[in-house]
Amino acid sequence: MEEKIKHILFLSSWYPTKRKPFLGNFIQRQAKLFSSKYKVTVLHLTSDNNLKSLETVISEEGNLKEIIIYHPKGRNIFSKYFFLKKAFKEGLKNIEAVDFIQGNVLFPKGLQFSWAKNYFKCPLILMEHSSAFHLSKGQKLSFKDSFTLSRVYPKVDGIIAVSEILKNELQPFFVQKPIFTLPNHIDSVKFKLNKKKKDKETIEFLHVSTLDERFKNPKGMIDACDILIKNGVNNFHFTIICDEDYQNWELYSKKLNLSDHITFKGPFNWSEVASFYQKSDCFILFSTYETFSIVLAEAWSSGIPTITTPVGIASNLNNELGISVEKNNTNELATAMEAFISGKKTFDAEKIKLYAERFSEKEVISHYDSILQSLTK
Repeated sequence: MEEKIKHILFLSSWYPTKRKPFLGNFIQRQAKLFSSKYKVTVLHLTSDNNLKSLETVISEEGNLKEIIIYHPKGRNIFSKYFFLKKAFKEGLKNIEAVDFIQGNVLFPKGLQFSWAKNYFKCPLILMEHSSAFHLSKGQKLSFKDSFTLSRVYPKVDGIIAVSEILKNELQPFFVQKPIFTLPNHIDSVKFKLNKKKKDKETIEFLHVSTLDERFKNPKGMIDACDILIKNGVNNFHFTIICDEDYQNWELYSKKLNLSDHITFKGPFNWSEVASFYQKSDCFILFSTYETFSIVLAEAWSSGIPTITTPVGIASNLNNELGISVEKNNTNELATAMEAFISGKKTFDAEKIKLYAERFSEKEVISHYDSILQSLTK
């Protein structure tokens, strides 16, 4: 007799919607990946200022069912809670019994994780991606986040962090709870090794992010290009892809007369971005903080070396994968770029690609299956 496949309910504070089509797109991709082995139902609740009643959108593809419920925003904390709870109850009408609940990103909508646990009476896994637990000395969670944590903590059976760095940051908040690590996955078919012409006259650098000033340091990357030009190094081009508004950074680049060397593009969907990796020689990440950084894994899967700060999965960078530079050290970034342009640093694309296999769909789903099994022993 064929074994019935497990049914996983995905809840998330972040998920693509018609208003924010890129928010939490990596969570949506994970839901699609897991649906290749499990039955996955996604329930996502999101407010809409223009609504006076609930609006439900349901889509199904294979073993994946997505339920997006748009609800009125509410004018105060009480009405906001009322509409969120109402939307959650509406969503339950479209969900069959589940075997596991995976709550993605605790803040700000994590209360629904505990509601689901109370309703379905099955194991609850919290998978955390955000920087919310990255607190400087003396910093504390806000009252609202502390309240959410206090309600969800007793219900959680296990936590998944996307990196060892995030795991270490979660441990003080989830004492005596098992914490596993599971990397984000990449599409190893789309992000494939591409043979590039050697001895190119112009080196192509690439960066992909939201350009969030708090963490991504876009100014530092642009300033590093300015340093190169002033030092007489001009045989390079830097493509910056962003799914948010990048106008201010484009204007800053023009102010420094870098328009011939820096091009801003985007937004693009995930599959479209892959082609830019194929055209690039090196990927740059100059962040001050990352919980994971999927773009590094995508670069490595494409056989592309990286110049990166020691963040996320590059916290202890293997020197076969690229060059590590100090956070906020723009001169060091420029020096690393110049070393790459001049050919002083070379890398083996095949070895880089091989390293990236740990982020492949096959490896990630196998690891996830082990985690689920450990929670049912």
